[in-house]
Formats: sequence, C-alpha cells, structure tokens
Amino acid sequence: MRELRKKNTSLSQERFALEHDIDRTQYGKIERGEHDIGLSTLINVLDKHNMDLSTFFKLLDKKLAKKSPAKKRQLPKSK
Repeated sequence: MRELRKKNTSLSQERFALEHDIDRTQYGKIERGEHDIGLSTLINVLDKHNMDLSTFFKLLDKKLAKKSPAKKRQLPKSK
C-alpha cells in the first residue's frame, strides 16, 4: 500500500487517509503490515488508487516472486 501511495500521490500517509475518508490509524497499520485488511477496505483503498483487485494481485504476485524466485507459488486447482 505504501508503494502505491508514494507512486500515485505526493500525499503523506495521514493526508491520504484523511482525504479518502479512511481511519488514519488503521491506514498506517495497514501500510506497515501491522493490521490485516478486510476485503471491503482493500477494495476501498485500491479504488482510491484507481486500481482493481486483479491488477493489485498481479503486482503482489510479481513482488513476492522477486523476493523468493526459487519458490514458485501455486494456487490450488479448482474442482
């Protein structure tokens, strides 16, 4: 989330939360990875960054792959 905010805006964490009607403390914890984020909050934050869930998870997958390239994450096969 921090990378998105810094890439897409020049706003501070506090200012971003204030301008987008997100609790400042909660948003700070989300950015620092100290707070699990619910789906509705994730969608709300991504909407503020003009990003959909699909794009977010693709970027997240790329980032995780860079951290541990030897381990390829695989999703369980649907039945």
